[in-house]
Amino acid sequence: MIKHFFLALLGITFVLSSFSCKPYDDTDDPNVIIDDQGVKLDLTWSNSATDPTDNTTFSLQIAEGTTTLLTSGNFGSFGNIELEKGSLNDGTYKVNVVIYEIDRSTNYKITATGMSTGKSYSADFGPLNVNDVYVTLYPLTLTVTGSKFKLNL
Repeated sequence: MIKHFFLALLGITFVLSSFSCKPYDDTDDPNVIIDDQGVKLDLTWSNSATDPTDNTTFSLQIAEGTTTLLTSGNFGSFGNIELEKGSLNDGTYKVNVVIYEIDRSTNYKITATGMSTGKSYSADFGPLNVNDVYVTLYPLTLTVTGSKFKLNL
């Protein structure tokens, strides 16, 4: 009987250890995009205002620490950045939004879309108002691991 008890205990230990040693697989998370071509980040207006880019300039940036690596450079509009696979080293980066000009209150949205898969993830932010000029916002981080792009709030 003791032999059966120890065999059962050994079996339970094996089953529990096989589950607890597996790393978390986040590939099914909505904020994870796996795409061999890369990912496109779009910054857009997320409310129903008429002509949202009139007198509005937002820039989308990718930064590492205090160094801006990529910027959308779109003026008189909202920005977008295409990140081809391999254009950034594996690591975690800040996704910044810089407001240069805004003439009406708004909410904004950042959408990441896989260039070949079309899988997308969006996050809404705001509200912003007309006093938010020359302000840098830090709404997201982007973790890059090969062809895996993960956006974190």
